[in-house]
Amino acid sequence: MKINKLLFAFCLCFFAAQLATAQPFDVPYYNKGEVVLSAGIGLLPTVGSNVQSELPPVSMNVDYRIAKRASIGAFAAYGSSTFRSDLPEHLVIPRSGETRQYMFGVRGAAHYDFKRTDFYGGLLLGYSREETVTNLSNQGPEDAIPQEQDPVLRSGKMIYTAYIGLNQRVTKRLGVFGELGYGISILKFGVNVKLM
Repeated sequence: MKINKLLFAFCLCFFAAQLATAQPFDVPYYNKGEVVLSAGIGLLPTVGSNVQSELPPVSMNVDYRIAKRASIGAFAAYGSSTFRSDLPEHLVIPRSGETRQYMFGVRGAAHYDFKRTDFYGGLLLGYSREETVTNLSNQGPEDAIPQEQDPVLRSGKMIYTAYIGLNQRVTKRLGVFGELGYGISILKFGVNVKLM
């Protein structure tokens, strides 16, 4: 249900951008020296497996155009999910828990611009940290009373991946985007604003 609402919101933003295309701008849409701040929501989270997403993955990045067809930037992302086991109570295994994932790093992209539309693809290098809080009780993570044997597992790793995306300028400074690539989410969409 949540995914359907997010997909509907993305389609609405995309069609609004298409309608706005009829209004011509008198300046180039994408230039060297631009600084763009983007905020996105993920549709296909990569936090754990067989889990329920508590908070859709959110991400933020800032990109700087070092040339008309190239940019560099930094990113940060966060996602959270819960899990619950239906195994018998006599088994001493984690019954439920929550996983939180944090990700940050740098990225670089090559761009191809056509009027208001910017097609891009690039590489991302970063660090991913996961924290999993498990409960040995039969209650959900919000009801469980923390006990000494309830472990908090922490793990971290370097990540590298490729991504592709499309940015559509709605006004001279505001745009919408969609991006595909492995990270906090496989597919994300959002809005961006040109700061400079």
